[in-house]
Amino acid sequence: MTSRAFGPLLRESRLRAGLTQEELAARSGISAHTISVLESGKRRPHLSSVTRLAEALGLDREDRDRLTTEARSEPADSPPSSTRPPARTAPRTLPYTVQDFTGRRPEYDRILAEAGSSRGRAVVISTIDGMAGIGKTALALHVSHRLADSFPDGQLFIDLHGFTPGRPPLEPGTALGRLLRDLGVAEDRIPAHQDARAALWRGEVADRRLLVLLDNAADSAQVRPLIPAGPGSLALVTSRRRLTGLAGSSVVSLELLEPDEAAALFTRIAGAGRADGQAEAVARIVDLCGRLPLAVRIAAARLANRPAWTPAHLLARLADRDRLLQELATDDCGVATAFDVSYEALEPDLRRLFRLAALHPGDELTSAAVAALAAVTVVEAEAALDHLHACHLLTEPAPQRYVFHDLVRRYADDLAAVEETEAGRLAALERLLDHYRSTASAAVDLLYPHERESRPYPTPSAPSAVSLTGPEDARRWLDEELSNLVVAADRSSEHLPEQVSDLSVILFSALVTRDRHTEAEILHRAAHRAATVMAVPGRQVQALISLGVTEHWRGDFDSAVSRYLSALRLAEETEDQAGASRARSNLGGAYLTAGRFAEAIPHLAAALAGARQLGDRARQSAALQNLALAHEQTGDLPAALTLLRKARDLAQHTGDRTSEARILCWLGAFRMRAGQHTEAVPFLEQALVLTRGLGDDGMTAGGLNFLGECLRPSDPRQAITHHEEALAIATGISFTFEIARAHHGLGDAHLELGATAPARRHWALALAVFEDLDRPEAAELRDRLA
Repeated sequence: MTSRAFGPLLRESRLRAGLTQEELAARSGISAHTISVLESGKRRPHLSSVTRLAEALGLDREDRDRLTTEARSEPADSPPSSTRPPARTAPRTLPYTVQDFTGRRPEYDRILAEAGSSRGRAVVISTIDGMAGIGKTALALHVSHRLADSFPDGQLFIDLHGFTPGRPPLEPGTALGRLLRDLGVAEDRIPAHQDARAALWRGEVADRRLLVLLDNAADSAQVRPLIPAGPGSLALVTSRRRLTGLAGSSVVSLELLEPDEAAALFTRIAGAGRADGQAEAVARIVDLCGRLPLAVRIAAARLANRPAWTPAHLLARLADRDRLLQELATDDCGVATAFDVSYEALEPDLRRLFRLAALHPGDELTSAAVAALAAVTVVEAEAALDHLHACHLLTEPAPQRYVFHDLVRRYADDLAAVEETEAGRLAALERLLDHYRSTASAAVDLLYPHERESRPYPTPSAPSAVSLTGPEDARRWLDEELSNLVVAADRSSEHLPEQVSDLSVILFSALVTRDRHTEAEILHRAAHRAATVMAVPGRQVQALISLGVTEHWRGDFDSAVSRYLSALRLAEETEDQAGASRARSNLGGAYLTAGRFAEAIPHLAAALAGARQLGDRARQSAALQNLALAHEQTGDLPAALTLLRKARDLAQHTGDRTSEARILCWLGAFRMRAGQHTEAVPFLEQALVLTRGLGDDGMTAGGLNFLGECLRPSDPRQAITHHEEALAIATGISFTFEIARAHHGLGDAHLELGATAPARRHWALALAVFEDLDRPEAAELRDRLA
């Protein structure tokens, strides 16, 4: 018997909905072949199939009733259920799996292992979560088809529409109705209420081994009633949320594809020959796609469908940051569309915080920084970030440090540009910079209390949202946040110049003692731009000096001297006595480094006089140390030691332990150079106790190198131990000068032991660095190696 009225009506309804047979199949869980047969009128429809088709087509009540009436009007192909018990069916409603599935081997193997772990004693629940477009459904289907034969009583699929554009999540009761119909339960046996349906479902599946794929779940509450109770069954659940409330489940959280997996997926979809010899372009394309499978698929499909395009052409289109999300879209799907559903599921306050968090210029988000951006409490920010992480809108690479996926950040940026006013965005960034300024002040007050009064600008009055209870907390916060802070300042010099200029001053010592020279140069350049915008000479002088120090440490003597001279001229023109004193002190230090002692001493003497006139003890101590170096290098050791003792008294009086450690190093080094090795060792050992306590790796490496030099004549093996430790520390912080000194010392110590080959090897390594730094030590090493 055929169904000639139902078939044309089904086809008419499908075309009116704008769906292909394949698309209707994906929505309804009924195969495209079956839909084709039903439309042709060659098969009588089951009422459960009619219900699923009507739901998938989104029919209103009138059209649904009409479709059901046409299906019921057909003569039955078999005797009614009242005359014989229904036969048990083994439903198989899994959609097809794609042939180009790529990667995910560890996750695939883990789910297979979990599926066999219960040995028929209990249901196995495996959840697959991850961000939109990460490939959750693809993996679940791939696994399900692989396991289908292990579940002879059927394999069921249902889309719970937890995150489907334009559709609310499926109610558990509605989902239970569909699952019961798929099992062959007659319509008249299915109760109206959810609890009763759940009870019937449990009874129907109690003695069956089923695989049930619950796709696109909204939350644990939606899923819990749908879990089959039968021992030996498997429930696979996919969701954009972390379903922490689903007791007894094993969790597979999908991360981004590995670079080679993403490239392989792109190449397979793009088609044979389309990416041959284009490995570099393909690598860049999948990188711009964030290695997100959905984005990679769309990009590859675009290339496959545009024969005239090359990977290089596609790459150029994707490289336009402002158009990236538009490029990663097709007529009916796209990356932004996928993100829309996750975003729209958030409460309004969470949406606002999500948008504002994307304004952070750095890579990692903390609750304190987000609280500042969104003008909420830290507790509120912590809860919001936790929720966004649970929804896979953020990742958490380290405890309570959150990161946007590149495409999610681009999406949130676009939202902020539309939803937030320009004034609102600037106000958020100002709150962020104020947070960084106040917390940085609190940190350096703990680490460098002696500088509190000598910092030229007042500590910001806004309280810090971060509780720093001691120096260790302060060091930890600076180490974790310096990169974020510097990037934020670098991008804010034009709009928030005061905060940027202040941060440069506040963080000067922290950057120097941590040997963060790259970040220091970025921050001080931003401060110089900010000072120029503000047109405040004192701030310009400070920024020029700070830049000079950074260039000096980098070994660029000429640039450093040029900065110091510019700062000195501007300070003298504006009668900035403090600025002139600082400029002269640093200028004298630069001449010292270059071995130009006659030029150094007048500047250092003037700097000392200026600091005394100003009552600036920290600057007096710095000038005294540099003058001591100059006198020692010119052969006047007694004068040098006297100056260092005065500098140490000042450092101890002000509590400047950093300066005291440096002075102790010089006291030891001067005695060592004078041949007083035994007397030198205690000073160097005291210095190292201080530098290690301060966490100053740069000065620790320097002190170890001095100690190694001091011990070389009497104990070369112990000297090697100290130089090797110095080398390890200096390498860890990329402190090139101390790396060179360590190699130099290792070469000398090995020679002392008669090991010429390793000595020459270390000297050659030292020479390469000293030449790059344009240091006078290079000439001596060239002579030795010649």
